[in-house]
Amino acid sequence: KTGASHIEFSGIDSLFDKTLQKLNSAVFQTLLYSLMFSKKGYKELMFSKKGYKEVQPALYYVRDMQNKEYSPLLQMGGGKQQPGKTEISRFSMVQKEFEEKLRETLRKLFDCTKPFEQCKDAEYCTYCDFKKICRR
Repeated sequence: KTGASHIEFSGIDSLFDKTLQKLNSAVFQTLLYSLMFSKKGYKELMFSKKGYKEVQPALYYVRDMQNKEYSPLLQMGGGKQQPGKTEISRFSMVQKEFEEKLRETLRKLFDCTKPFEQCKDAEYCTYCDFKKICRR
């Protein structure tokens, strides 16, 4: 990536919290790709002569790659619930929780018994890509 580095996030819940003004879409996208890649069908790509290689979610930022302390690995924590940060070296560290939250979100999104609701705070819609669809 070429922009500012966004490898830190407070936890899996924060990636799905629609009340937050700034969601970390780069981390979400990286974990989503990690989930897709780790599913059956891609497993054969992850074997080498040395055995199975697990998906390692990472974001490479061109601006930071020359820094000796730079690590492309995602950093989780640092919030009130998790004061220390954990480096996500393997997707399996967060896979179960991420997949559960994703399934829950998709279930809500495709629930035909509940009508579409616009977000309660119209200020969020100012720069939303979808404001024309919901006519805000």
